[in-house]
Amino acid sequence: MSLTAKESSGREPMEEGWKDAVCCWVTDLGSTLNPFQPGKMKNDILFSFEVPSTRVMVEDKSMPAVLSMFLNNTLHAKGSMRKVLESWRGKSFTKEELVAFKLNNVVSAPCRIQVVHKAKADGSIGEKIANVMEASDGGKELKVEGTACYFDLDEGTDPPDALPAWIIERIHQSEEWAIRHPAAADGPDATGGMTGMVDGDPFADLDAEKGEEPLF
Repeated sequence: MSLTAKESSGREPMEEGWKDAVCCWVTDLGSTLNPFQPGKMKNDILFSFEVPSTRVMVEDKSMPAVLSMFLNNTLHAKGSMRKVLESWRGKSFTKEELVAFKLNNVVSAPCRIQVVHKAKADGSIGEKIANVMEASDGGKELKVEGTACYFDLDEGTDPPDALPAWIIERIHQSEEWAIRHPAAADGPDATGGMTGMVDGDPFADLDAEKGEEPLF
């Protein structure tokens, strides 16, 4: 699965290179038809990162730019998500850690992302995330400036209001959403509630006695 970024709109592409970042949203996009494999389904998780060094104006307030990456929803050893998470935490998962791992643990986790440029279909220059690594010493204290969100379709809730419209639209296109909302499968559906907001310490359930263990 390619580590394609969804660019923040209304700004120039950020410079290539490694950026301090913090994960602000983890979103289950559900199952949709795979455009590269006709007739087959794909299930993606969207990881979104605030990049504080690049700012955008949101309702007259300076906020970090956000880059997102799509990863296939599998922790198989050969899967991109497994590789990204292990690079991010700086250590391979043990069998026990894989069994206990929860995706919501990465929300609010700091990291470094490698941003590279890519040519878009219209000839302009966009961005993508080429890799994710452990946070730098200077980036370990980064906090989400917006609203931290986690959304899992299996929980049967509506997407958090804080998610951008394009992400909510992708969720509404999923097979899981259509099954739960058959009347809305062919048209837009209102969303509500703030279900999935993350508050407090995202790693509070980890064993504090382990000391300097890798994140999640």
